Amino acid sequence: MRKLFLLWMLLTGLSASAYDYPYLAFKTTDGTVQTVSVESLKLTIADGVLTATNGDGSKTFTISDLSKMYFSADESGVTGIKQVTTSATEVKVYSLSGMQMGSYRSVAEARTALKSGLYVIVEEGKSYKMINDK
Repeated sequence: MRKLFLLWMLLTGLSASAYDYPYLAFKTTDGTVQTVSVESLKLTIADGVLTATNGDGSKTFTISDLSKMYFSADESGVTGIKQVTTSATEVKVYSLSGMQMGSYRSVAEARTALKSGLYVIVEEGKSYKMINDK
């Protein structure tokens, strides 16, 4: 019941943002991302299943299998934050406010050492955003 309430809060809190993005993306616990157009979108929840219905048809998701829902400007559900792989000898990590969080030998080492959050990675003169979702 608590999960349904949180889902309802998420949907009502984000409904104003739907006008800025043409797609709603659903990410499942296995990493699969599916999107639906927000035009004429209707979401219903019954018996632990979320159904997204629009003019193109409907998709159903078991709520326990959903890990994220977010609005996307792209039909693929891409967020603009890419996976970072590096062979650099030093990776510097910064918070979004610009505070240096540390220097590490690799992105994997940084992920292990840092708390969950959004960071900026700087290596070899390039910078990337990284979501650390432990």
